[in-house]
Amino acid sequence: MDSQGFGHVNTRGVNDSIKINTVNGSVGFLNGIFGDTSFSGRVGIGSTTSDNAGLFRVNKAFTETSGNHHALMVDSPDSTLAASAGVACITAGMDLSSANNCDHMAQFQVLGGHNGAGTLNSIYCFISLPYQQGGDLTNLSHFEARDVTGTGNVTTQIGLLIKSFTRGTTNRAVVTEGTTPSDFGGAVKIGSGFTTLTSLGSASLAGTKTRAFIEDSNVVASGNFGAVAVGGGSNLVPVYSDGTNWRIG
Repeated sequence: MDSQGFGHVNTRGVNDSIKINTVNGSVGFLNGIFGDTSFSGRVGIGSTTSDNAGLFRVNKAFTETSGNHHALMVDSPDSTLAASAGVACITAGMDLSSANNCDHMAQFQVLGGHNGAGTLNSIYCFISLPYQQGGDLTNLSHFEARDVTGTGNVTTQIGLLIKSFTRGTTNRAVVTEGTTPSDFGGAVKIGSGFTTLTSLGSASLAGTKTRAFIEDSNVVASGNFGAVAVGGGSNLVPVYSDGTNWRIG
């Protein structure tokens, strides 16, 4: 045992493959884990472990110059299931049982970012890339949210919440490409309640075909379809952008 309180298991020449911290019970793997392995304490893969890093931490600095690389990849090849079985590659099952008032819990959280000097083309906090080359696939949902279960009180339930974006030069909460249609089962509310013409901002920045409602039109909607919207009144009207102006309609 060395002066740092680690017991070393040497399996690859002079490289320490396993480091066991006898003080806090954490286990560090510098090279890899294969086969059936179970742990009761924290597990760290990489060069460092930390007491506040959670039960499992992958520490990987990428220095490759080409290709796509992954700090953590879960691979389950050639899986065979019974007719009525289901499978999940990764399952997050946190149970919060504290008696104290808490702020939040997140089953999945993205904290990474870009701080290099070069230009980064894209950041994908979540990307779905399935493939299908077998028998018939009945349904494919890239994201699915289901009703909460249990008997406890839930004040507000939202399937998808996107906070206000202001940091980008152009900000969009949701963007779809192509001509794929969208189906909504219930009523659809456009805008956060009714708003004023000024609060909509520039029609050119909003983009052609953007729709909204305003509550301060100086004329009623009836008989004024296509007219340039003017605020300052008290009429509720639908408006759309033609790329230059907000028009009633």
